[in-house]
Amino acid sequence: MQATSRKSENVEAYKVDFAEDEDAFPEPKWPTQPLVELIYASFTGRMIERADHAAILRLIGAKQKLS
Repeated sequence: MQATSRKSENVEAYKVDFAEDEDAFPEPKWPTQPLVELIYASFTGRMIERADHAAILRLIGAKQKLS
């Protein structure tokens, strides 16, 4: 399946085309880990979990603790 934007036609929709043969593409190999594990693996060390996080302090113009 392929979805193509129709914005150039000033239409807020997509044109959907399907493959000629159902088995033209192999089935995807989905991860076996639970979603929560994938999220933690992807975002560990990148999440804002405290009000005194450096990113929040920069946004509000507060002093940051330099370590």
